[in-house]
Amino acid sequence: MADYISAGAFNPSIPKHLITQEDQEIFDAFGIITYPEGEDKVFLFADDWCTTGYIQNGDGGERELSEDDLYECLKGIIRRSNGELPWISRETAYTCSKNRGDGFGGSAIFITADDVQWFGTSSWLEQRITEAETGDTGPHSEEPEPMNQRTPSGAVAVLEDMLAQYGHLHDMLSDCIEGGRLSAAELPDDYAAIVDQLCKCVSIEHIAAAFINNYRGEKAIPTPKLAVVMKGGLIQSIVSDLPEQVLPLEVMVIDYDTDGADDDDISLVPQGDGTEDVRAYARLEQVTKAGIDLASVLEQITGGNEEGTLTTLPEGTERPEHCLVCDVPIPASCPHVEI
Repeated sequence: MADYISAGAFNPSIPKHLITQEDQEIFDAFGIITYPEGEDKVFLFADDWCTTGYIQNGDGGERELSEDDLYECLKGIIRRSNGELPWISRETAYTCSKNRGDGFGGSAIFITADDVQWFGTSSWLEQRITEAETGDTGPHSEEPEPMNQRTPSGAVAVLEDMLAQYGHLHDMLSDCIEGGRLSAAELPDDYAAIVDQLCKCVSIEHIAAAFINNYRGEKAIPTPKLAVVMKGGLIQSIVSDLPEQVLPLEVMVIDYDTDGADDDDISLVPQGDGTEDVRAYARLEQVTKAGIDLASVLEQITGGNEEGTLTTLPEGTERPEHCLVCDVPIPASCPHVEI
């Protein structure tokens, strides 16, 4: 099994008098080691970088910390320095115990009193590859765009880092499953849940990658189309052209027409207005691969303009009772109608 390693160094060294007890507890939560440097400074190093940490609360419980909490801690140290420490950086190396194409890379964080900027070699290379394949060199060929101009508080940077860490975890678990080291016989109570969670994470990975690509203006992953197929007033199936990119959903079909339904198939549906529960035929439905051309149907519905599903009414126009798109009574917040 391959071991993925993320080790990082913080620079410059930090004066000891700027580090509070709470700061030290946060460092400990993230596995950051403080090495003495001279008599009055410490050097920070993380030999196994993690994106979350846990700290003890006053009541004896634990509080989960994110990378943003760590960066806020470092920003606080910079502010307290009154100019003595204007910035802190962290440079991380991603390595692997085996020679694997996805096992190596690096990233850097640059922190000031009020800003966090991030740069990753993987995202930089992906952008260069996209430019080379599409011929669109874009405005950022010479140097990467600063983090603070792309997203607030480093949200996209954190998402990219999470995707990288998830990729390592996925590969490790896949190796264990394929090699027989992780099996239903070894983990009878948890094996199915682990496999199911891996499948869900794969779906979310596609969506997260699409978000990052769209944000950076790179080649976007197509948005999945979802359709409810009916015949004779009955739902036959729920299909998508890209079912693997649809977020994991628990899709239920609830039919208040219970004529002919067995009592075993009847569920009591609580009503939002507090009135008596209503009997209904309910079942779970899976999102499956579409055998029909959803793109063609969507084009006919929208007239070739997917954004055209938003109907804008002139000022003073009375709101219609039913939506022209979904043909249901329009609530105050109908997504298809805007006045």
